Amino acid sequence: MFLLMVISSVFSCSGYKKLSAEYKDESKLITYVNPDKPYTYWEFDWGIGRHSKIMYSSGKKPESINFIIPGSSKLFQGCAPGFCYKYIAYVYNGKVGYVTTVKEFKDFLGDIDNLQEAVLLAKATSEYQVDDNIKGGAYRIQADTIYKLRLTKPFGCPDTKKTFYLKIEKNKGIVDTATLATFYKGTGCEIY
Repeated sequence: MFLLMVISSVFSCSGYKKLSAEYKDESKLITYVNPDKPYTYWEFDWGIGRHSKIMYSSGKKPESINFIIPGSSKLFQGCAPGFCYKYIAYVYNGKVGYVTTVKEFKDFLGDIDNLQEAVLLAKATSEYQVDDNIKGGAYRIQADTIYKLRLTKPFGCPDTKKTFYLKIEKNKGIVDTATLATFYKGTGCEIY
């Protein structure tokens, strides 16, 4: 039985490479974003209450432009224990816009140009996370246009980690997902 588990583990990650710890942090991945539209300026913000902080910006912000804080966002959840939100504010053709949903984020990205954008899209979509274990934090790239990811999601009590498969195509986004297997089951409860 043990030999069967080892063989299954080896083949289950065949061809996949481990994602580095950098892929856990949206504020690091966002620096690799290459939107298809020529935005005059855009920034990635992290907010709590009525306050926000710019985590990354690109371009030159026009002096006449002032952003408001959207107050909530469904982009990159997981700000426990306090309520917080992450969003993108931008200037395009002289107009201000905000990215607070997954659909808006996919539209903002346009084509998925690199692995970082693929991971960001996955993380925004359904609270997927990159785990330290290759079973929940791995990737494979095919023909520079298809990204295959193995990520995890947090599950409460007891602390459980499952492998989720995502297939992301350059000009379509996420085209396939599947739940593969549980690779960790603890005895306690972890708060995320």
